[in-house]
Amino acid sequence: MIRSYFGLSNHPFAPEGAALLKQQQEIFDTLIVHCQQGGMCLLLGEPGTGKTTIKEMLRRYDDKRLITPIVSRTLHTYRNTLRLLCQAFSVDFHHDVFQCEKALVEEVFLPAL
Repeated sequence: MIRSYFGLSNHPFAPEGAALLKQQQEIFDTLIVHCQQGGMCLLLGEPGTGKTTIKEMLRRYDDKRLITPIVSRTLHTYRNTLRLLCQAFSVDFHHDVFQCEKALVEEVFLPAL
């Protein structure tokens, strides 16, 4: 309805045509380096800071050179985010946050068989 009213062909807030701001580009570049080196990153921030835009740019990045699993949820506490990560990596969730983080880090750095 908004597009037809204003005569637009694309959704006005679609991430496809979005360009990164300078600070978002710096974060994106850092994430690319971590992904290429086999690192694991968790991107957290206040609503409206560009997390989804960065996620979309990562998703569209050269998939022949980069494998990026993305878990995208909002309105979760850090504990719930850890629970989602544990589920994504098939790691048992520990109620102790430090044990959970340790198990995730160990899973990420296990050599591929």
